[in-house]
Amino acid sequence: MQTQTSTAGDTVRAAMRGRNVSQYKLATHLGLSQTAISRRLADDVEFSISEIRAASALLDTDFSHLVTPAEAPQSSTVAVDSTDPTHAGVVPRPSVPSGAEDATANASSALPNPAAAA
Repeated sequence: MQTQTSTAGDTVRAAMRGRNVSQYKLATHLGLSQTAISRRLADDVEFSISEIRAASALLDTDFSHLVTPAEAPQSSTVAVDSTDPTHAGVVPRPSVPSGAEDATANASSALPNPAAAA
C-alpha cells in the first residue's frame, strides 16, 4: 500500500473548500492573480511563507496546519525536568526530515524576529 503525502497546495485547497473560499477570493486577499493561485494549488509554484501566513488568516486556520503534511510527525518529544531551572521555557523543536535541515534554516532566517522588534 502506497502512502500519499499531502502538499501545501492540497492542504490549502482543502481549507478553502472547508471555508467555501474561492480561488479568486484567496488571490485577491494575497494580491495575486487567480492564475497565480491556481498554479500554487497545483504545486507548479511553491507558496511563499508570507502567502501561507496570509492564507491561514483568511481561512481561519493555523499556519502549521497548512505547511505540515498529515503523515509527518508534528514534533519531537523532549523529556524535560520541569523542576530544573535550566530547562525553563524549553520548547520542543519540530522534527525535520533528513536532508531538510539546510532548507529549514534558510526558510526560518527569512522570518521576522518578534523579539527584535520589542
